[in-house]
Amino acid sequence: GHGRSRDGDEAYYSEQPQGGGDVTGSWWKRLIIGLVVVVITVLLVPRFTGNGQFYQPIVYPGIAIGAILALVPATGYFGRMAMFLLGGAIGTLMFLLRGGLFPQTPTGVMLAWASTVLILTIIWIASVGYWPLWAGLLGTVLVEAAYENRFAFKPPLVTSDVLPYIFPSLVASAISFVVVLILVMIFGEDRLKSEEEGEEEPSAPPPSAAEADTVAMTPAQ
Repeated sequence: GHGRSRDGDEAYYSEQPQGGGDVTGSWWKRLIIGLVVVVITVLLVPRFTGNGQFYQPIVYPGIAIGAILALVPATGYFGRMAMFLLGGAIGTLMFLLRGGLFPQTPTGVMLAWASTVLILTIIWIASVGYWPLWAGLLGTVLVEAAYENRFAFKPPLVTSDVLPYIFPSLVASAISFVVVLILVMIFGEDRLKSEEEGEEEPSAPPPSAAEADTVAMTPAQ
């Protein structure tokens, strides 16, 4: 009922620009990546205490989204990262518009969000899918998570507040993305090499004695 069979899905995704390979085949690789994300969290979150405790909750979604960007093996890394940054930029622009153009009502929030999704969808279509919509939405969600509560508290301060609130999330996301991406590329290359070795066709076995006698007894044409 999904329009494509399982074989069709595999053929479709095999033709798409891949990013490092899937690492889900080995449990110990998944464990290493998960532990690395934990280490990034433990080391990174305390670094954002200098400007007040309110920065710390903003860092967590940044770390998670950075890891997601590196782990999803659907499109090339350049396209997804570019779309992620565009989503963050458009999300920031929507906060600025909400502070001046859109009304401070639920309808205004809905209009800002709908405009963001529409712009990202147009970019997704124009890029023929190489800049995926999901990455742009992640960028917008990161901005929303970082600044929505502060914006609701003091909307007039959006022009001076938005970047200081978003910056820690972007830094955390970038660090998590780069570190996890390195692991994905290493583990993905190992997986691809093992698959290529496994796909080598075995040499044909020598003919049996009965087959050799049959060939010898067959008259030439």
